Amino acid sequence: MNPVIFLVFFTDGASVSCPRVDRSPAIDGILEECWSKADSVREFKAFRPYYASEPSESTTAYLMHDDENLYIAFRCQIKGRGPDIRLTMRDGGTGDEVKVMLDTYGTGITGYRFAVSAAGTQSDARVTDDARSMDFSWDGVWRRGVCLTDSSFTVEIAIPFKAIRYGPGPWGVCFIRSTPSRSETAMWPLMPQNTDLRMSLLARVDIEPPRHRGLHLELYPVALAGNSFVSSEDYSWENQGFDIRYQREGFYSEAGLDMTWSPSPSTSLQATLNPDFAQIEADPFQLNLTKYELWLAEKRPFFIEGADIFDSPIKVFYSRRIGPGLSTGAKLSSSGSRFEYGALLARTEPYTEMISGDTLDYPSGLYYVGKAKIRIFSNSNTGLMVSGAERETTYNRAGCLGLALRGASWAFKNGLAFSDRDGKTGKAFTSTFNLSGKTLYAGAELNWSEESFDVSEIGFYPYSGSKNLNLYAGPVFYPERGPFSEIRLAGSGGLGKEKGEDTLSWGMGPVGEISLRGGQGLGFQCIWNKSYEQGRVFWAWNPSIDFHTDWQKPVYLWAMVWRSYDYNYMRGYFAPQLGAELAIRYTIRSGLAVSANVNIWAEKRPDNSLEAITVSPRPKLSWLPKSGMNISIYAEPAFTDGDIERVVGGALFSWEFAPKSWLYLVYNHEAEDDGTGRMIATGSAFQMKVKYLLVI
Repeated sequence: MNPVIFLVFFTDGASVSCPRVDRSPAIDGILEECWSKADSVREFKAFRPYYASEPSESTTAYLMHDDENLYIAFRCQIKGRGPDIRLTMRDGGTGDEVKVMLDTYGTGITGYRFAVSAAGTQSDARVTDDARSMDFSWDGVWRRGVCLTDSSFTVEIAIPFKAIRYGPGPWGVCFIRSTPSRSETAMWPLMPQNTDLRMSLLARVDIEPPRHRGLHLELYPVALAGNSFVSSEDYSWENQGFDIRYQREGFYSEAGLDMTWSPSPSTSLQATLNPDFAQIEADPFQLNLTKYELWLAEKRPFFIEGADIFDSPIKVFYSRRIGPGLSTGAKLSSSGSRFEYGALLARTEPYTEMISGDTLDYPSGLYYVGKAKIRIFSNSNTGLMVSGAERETTYNRAGCLGLALRGASWAFKNGLAFSDRDGKTGKAFTSTFNLSGKTLYAGAELNWSEESFDVSEIGFYPYSGSKNLNLYAGPVFYPERGPFSEIRLAGSGGLGKEKGEDTLSWGMGPVGEISLRGGQGLGFQCIWNKSYEQGRVFWAWNPSIDFHTDWQKPVYLWAMVWRSYDYNYMRGYFAPQLGAELAIRYTIRSGLAVSANVNIWAEKRPDNSLEAITVSPRPKLSWLPKSGMNISIYAEPAFTDGDIERVVGGALFSWEFAPKSWLYLVYNHEAEDDGTGRMIATGSAFQMKVKYLLVI
């Protein structure tokens, strides 16, 4: 493709060069003489608290490269205060922090985000969908150095070209500095107030990166040993097929191997043998009073890394379907300025699980996913994704056609999916539109599916047979002065039918968001619904309100309360339901923080009397003695009317002793009510694990 076409994605007039240098800097935070050959930018502008104003403190960013690394540096002035230093785990940076966004193909769609805090905490992410989505599960191998003085802090970053995917220049870049103590974010180039960060609006980088990186092979052996304290009468499991696990009484040990090979700057192949799934915290407790299956986040490393590649408008692939007995897997992915493709293959062995005398047998299975996308117009794309689960006597196959049209302030996404489960076929369609203008914001979402659409063995779509349309629109205000930085007000409405219903349900009401200059925010909605369910027409009033403080401050709080009236599928009647959610984090000092998440559900009876109250708190204490080392303790009991339903908890010591190489010591415990009032331990073990990265 003609590189001239790429120029339309860069902010008008904003450009920086990335000269090649012969001498590489020492990455220690001290800017030595070689940085004088780098290009630099100083014209940072504030994004908040007062848009387009001069920042309270000056910032200079530098850029250069050699044959092996891309080098970035920041010199940040500090006036009348000390640096805000808060050591956290990777990807949890707070306090004074600098960030850089890179579009390494110049397409305005995908790229990378790198950040370093004044405490030296690293953060990195894969950026997709024009920066509307970021995948923080991606961890690259790169170096940083920080130097602190009374009047400034400086940061040096070295990103190996072999750690990222890229094409020939020009690239795109945005430099960002966050100063939480002043509630200030400054950047170059300045993004529009109504869009926030967009890859399609980055500044141009004139760069000629190396065309060949040589062999890049990562071997990631894993060794695990542990002891289980659970009685086999309460809980046990066994692989019936391939299994290299050694077990004698409570003791067990096993090993695994992950491999990544990058034959080119744009292509990567990953393979795994006996994937490493240890140290997985139990899923958060959720009380489900609906007829729909709940979504559970993926936590297994093999599936988390690069998960954005296998996303689609209708989720025809849901990695949590690949359950017990996983023995081998492979992933191939490639991205370029115009084409992107990926493939995944995984095999599970026959597996038996025994819980309190009940035996569950899982057959062997073969799972596969393939995806291809092509860029069209400017920063839009279209593509096809196929997926399948093949078992001994059953199968589930699916495909999804997708089209995403984007602008900096709007996005129009569509998906048409097909399914085939053991000969039963079905279709589903989705379409969404979002606009965030300077004076107006609006959105629409349409979903339609046949009752026969079924991806329950390979994807996630529990709404088969439903049809709905939702709309919202209203004004948005950006006051230049005063306590409010943004005010959004809108009318919202929708209508639809659920599976098996003959009557339309509909609802409407006001929604809004208010943002303060200090980083606080308030959101609300109050929807009146006329619904049809279980053969009954009923009116419902469903309000909710949420509030949050600035997440970058030492004390962070998010809270929401809600009310609804619906059919309680657990109890079997119509009644009101109320709930509250709370998340709080307090940084006691750098490296020491306590946090908690609390969920409360209150179920009412049809006569409005109280049926039950369920409470699930999840407190956690985390201490980092030094960068890369963490000790944490967490617990999560779940109570209904004072009686305990489930309890999980554990303690973890982790140490990154070399890049992406870890030592773990962990104790996990999980127990739940078996339905008779007896608590059954389904997991209680101490484990030690070592992971070591070998780079060739």
